[in-house]
Amino acid sequence: MTNKITHQLRVTHSGYLSKTALIDEAKQITFQQLWAEVDRCAALFREQGLGTDKIIVLSFPNTIDLCVSFLAIVSVGAVPLIVNDVQEATIDFSALNVYGFLIHKKSTHSVFYKQAFRPGENHLTDFLFLPNEHYYGGPTVAAALLLTSSGSTSNSKVVQLTTEGIMKNVAANVASLGIRPTDVTVIALPMNYSYGLIGQFLSHLLVGSTIVLTETKFAITQIPKLIPQHQVTSLFTVPPMIRQINYWYSKGFYRGDFSSLRFVTVGGNHIERSSLIKAMKIFNCPFVKTYGLAEAGPRVCTNIIDSVVSQEIESVGKAIEGVSISIVDDAGHELAAGQTGKVLVKSPSVTIGYLNADTPNEIVPHQEILTKDIGYLSASGNLSLLGRKGDALTMNGNVIWFNQIADVIYSTGQILKLTLTRKDDKIHIEAIPIARCTITEEAIALILCENFHVDAWSSFEITIIGNSTINIVK
Repeated sequence: MTNKITHQLRVTHSGYLSKTALIDEAKQITFQQLWAEVDRCAALFREQGLGTDKIIVLSFPNTIDLCVSFLAIVSVGAVPLIVNDVQEATIDFSALNVYGFLIHKKSTHSVFYKQAFRPGENHLTDFLFLPNEHYYGGPTVAAALLLTSSGSTSNSKVVQLTTEGIMKNVAANVASLGIRPTDVTVIALPMNYSYGLIGQFLSHLLVGSTIVLTETKFAITQIPKLIPQHQVTSLFTVPPMIRQINYWYSKGFYRGDFSSLRFVTVGGNHIERSSLIKAMKIFNCPFVKTYGLAEAGPRVCTNIIDSVVSQEIESVGKAIEGVSISIVDDAGHELAAGQTGKVLVKSPSVTIGYLNADTPNEIVPHQEILTKDIGYLSASGNLSLLGRKGDALTMNGNVIWFNQIADVIYSTGQILKLTLTRKDDKIHIEAIPIARCTITEEAIALILCENFHVDAWSSFEITIIGNSTINIVK
């Protein structure tokens, strides 16, 4: 039963009823008020027919309303799937047999927004339920929660997680990070992202921490104010956020009192050493590199970095509680420390499969997943990732990984995000610069020539695809 999640949360929160639970730009509520709102919404949802195993899609900004709605859906036994407006265009909801959609009045970019909100109508809440006219009933869903995979395909895969798997991963995450009831965390990550929803939101909610919610499009600008205002102890980030923060700091901005921070995490993708070191000096606290994937539940490894000269700074760390990591060859044989191969993750939190695609042989539900990541383990058990399978090339007799190429480009401090793909015997590089940066294709080519001693014009095709806006992208 999915309500085991909310039952466990209620038990924990019974000791903190008068404590502030959630804060957003409009209001803040205590744990007692939170559960009163959840119960009110749950009653409304039951009237709309929401019940056991019915899939409900949520299109919400990061707000208290999202948290309340999410918990209410779980309380009635339905199955939530949080999406953003981009994912709405890449998921076939009719194939998922979705029961309906919850749309917030601020989700104006949602394809369902205009169907749900009509000018002049009065509403009892800031969000509406839009039934799926194509819902056909039928078989129930075994999952307690649905997530979108962060894979590279144009069509988002929908990952199914069970209550048992979610709670084991949350508990292991809490233990690995040392999350406390006295902690205050800022959620600047989109909640449709498993790292934000499970790794941060549910992990802090489980122990009774206070959670500050920010609008993701403006989170970067709000963070310096929110940290001292609420005595924030943890901040969760992704690499593009760190690059933006570093750039702003270099221009004289992003100064503030960050002394309350116990740690900052960075996950979701590879982070280059140069950017990590700069950010550690800005925030003056330990950084935690994390590794995971939605299919694994999602958290897998943690590396707490106390110093910029840490010997394991390139590593994503050791497996969290209940998870084991091994490196295997193409035949599935386990390799010794220092040998390079595929990363095999064993965990009870592994998905039970995709909802909208066949589950590949690489996934054994509740047991293991053979990833496409290539890496090696140190003698001490720390995992280092080189990249995805196939993301390497040989130049001048040396194997060069795409991450190595990306690292030297990111070291300019002017690039927000890079995409490297192999096409037509060349490596195609698409670069999104940080806003107001004017780096050119020629400048990137010269950097590659200098660092890898190759004719970059014959080996690479480089495209600058326009200035970025302040959005959190993976």
